[in-house]
Amino acid sequence: MALHGLAPRFPIVFLYSAFMALFGHMLRFGQRILDMSLFDHIGQYPVQDPDTTAIALPLGAAVVLPLGAAVVLIDVGIAGFCRRGIPT
Repeated sequence: MALHGLAPRFPIVFLYSAFMALFGHMLRFGQRILDMSLFDHIGQYPVQDPDTTAIALPLGAAVVLPLGAAVVLIDVGIAGFCRRGIPT
């Protein structure tokens, strides 16, 4: 998931996940290999109820982490601006 978030222009992550979702169980790959797929953790909607924690945790991290990083960067910028020593 992190690789797909950091490098969305590389379609290999999505292609790997789609291949594993479609053919991984049929080709009897190991569970560790299947766990690297983006789609394996959510569950199949018509067959089983979607796992809300598997959806909510990445979504929450996608919202909270950029906001936290923005606050830290703003604080660093304000501190740097205050140290410039520009006479007023």
